[in-house]
Amino acid sequence: MIAFGCATTDEQQYRAWAAPSIERIAEADSVQMRRHGHGSIHEPYNEMLDEAARWDDLEAMVLLHQDLEIDDEHFMAKLRGILAASPEIAIVGAAGARDVDGLAWWEGGESYGSFDSPILVPGGSRMTYSHGVHEVDSVDGMLLVLSAWAVRELRFDGELSGPLDGYDMDICLQARARGRKVVAGGLEVSHHTTYEGFFDRRRWVRAAVALQRKWAPAFERDPA
Repeated sequence: MIAFGCATTDEQQYRAWAAPSIERIAEADSVQMRRHGHGSIHEPYNEMLDEAARWDDLEAMVLLHQDLEIDDEHFMAKLRGILAASPEIAIVGAAGARDVDGLAWWEGGESYGSFDSPILVPGGSRMTYSHGVHEVDSVDGMLLVLSAWAVRELRFDGELSGPLDGYDMDICLQARARGRKVVAGGLEVSHHTTYEGFFDRRRWVRAAVALQRKWAPAFERDPA
């Protein structure tokens, strides 16, 4: 069984984008969960993971933002195919990058995406569309698919600063520190709002510093 979870702060966005797309692709046994935001995305996400971790038939948990629309009518089959490719895959996303050295993952060495978005990151830069699935260091939190193992073993770190920044990279780093893989691409989605609408630079910087303190060794690169 594949479950869906969404943390909401804007009912209009949820009903316009996330809710109808979940309804289109959900299967008869799919569980759909929603929690209202509590000022931080960590709490509602962890509440849903705690509940899903008790289900013996869980295959994966799809966590999506309220402004994300899943376009792919074959989403469920593709997701199962991605997870079946390797038992080490813990997290799947629609966009991500390799060789990241901080919270600005889109500045990594190679970035991949299989989505449509008006603006991906602050400043308006867009990611090159990429077919296929690629192993990455981190994925963007607009779509986070956690394997059954990840649902039972990982939790979002509430100690990181900021309600929206750093939670996605942190859980990817947790998975990789446990010897698991993170992959991006292969799932067609649309992100309907821009980062400019909620980007808070001071909040983002606090999160970036907290992430560096926690994961400094993971960001170190061997000299060329």
